[in-house]
Amino acid sequence: MKTCSIIIPTRDRPHKLLRAVGSALATLPEDSEIVVVDDASERPAAQTLLQIPDPRIKVLRNDHPLGGGGSPSRNKGVEAAEGLTLFFLDDDDELVEEYCREILNSHIAQQNQFGFSARLFRSNSDHGKPTNVVEKRKLPKGIISPKSGFKHRTFPFSSGFWLTRDAYLKAGPFAETLSTNSDTEYCLRMYDAGLTGFYSDSPGVVIYENEGNASAELANVTTRSKSSDRAKAFEAIAQKHTRYLAANQDAADFVYVRWVKHALRAGEKVSVEAAISQAPNLFLRLKLQLLKNGYALTERRRSK
Repeated sequence: MKTCSIIIPTRDRPHKLLRAVGSALATLPEDSEIVVVDDASERPAAQTLLQIPDPRIKVLRNDHPLGGGGSPSRNKGVEAAEGLTLFFLDDDDELVEEYCREILNSHIAQQNQFGFSARLFRSNSDHGKPTNVVEKRKLPKGIISPKSGFKHRTFPFSSGFWLTRDAYLKAGPFAETLSTNSDTEYCLRMYDAGLTGFYSDSPGVVIYENEGNASAELANVTTRSKSSDRAKAFEAIAQKHTRYLAANQDAADFVYVRWVKHALRAGEKVSVEAAISQAPNLFLRLKLQLLKNGYALTERRRSK
């Protein structure tokens, strides 16, 4: 077995993939690997990565797009990976140079089962100089307490997410039936399984915002997702985790409020009513009803 594997799903982002892989190589510990999973890119990732000849890079390819918000490719990457600790990187992001080695060398990955970090958002400014903003969370560095609000301890896969192989086996593969918000579903699954998490308040990953798409590279998944798709995703998440949500008020608020908000934006009245009726307690049902009424009032004012 290797110390760690950095798994990078990719599709039709050759220039950004080179940047992502370069950053992964810079932080890669000894006796580790990078696993790139190419989801049927028009120009094969293996061809693109000929520019970075390194035996630590392993490239897998899906002959036909698997979609699923990247989850099928992540699962495929895990199956092929040899690392005891698994790091995940989106192909349009960049790992901070010391991040992976810091997690491993400080024994965080030996004492915890998963973790994530703050993100550094880098934007192009009008003056040509990048603007850097570090994400601030109401979450202290260290072991993630279940007493912290769910919205503070849930995170996207782009947050320097890592987990041990044993944790992946316990929580199971990433949800392949969700086209979006599979990260929220996985957070619920990990917390429900009682896995111990660690939060790093120093940025572990760089997120590039407002980059031009002059190269016609594929846009971000979240940007492309429609409200109707996200409403369906949160509905599926709510129905899959009924027991956990019934016992965890803050997690239920997070999931059901987002279900209703996206359903309202998509104009799906049946979905809104389903969320209200299925909410696990009276307080949340009243909250969702108020949200629905407030949205309807706002729409009436706009139509005048």
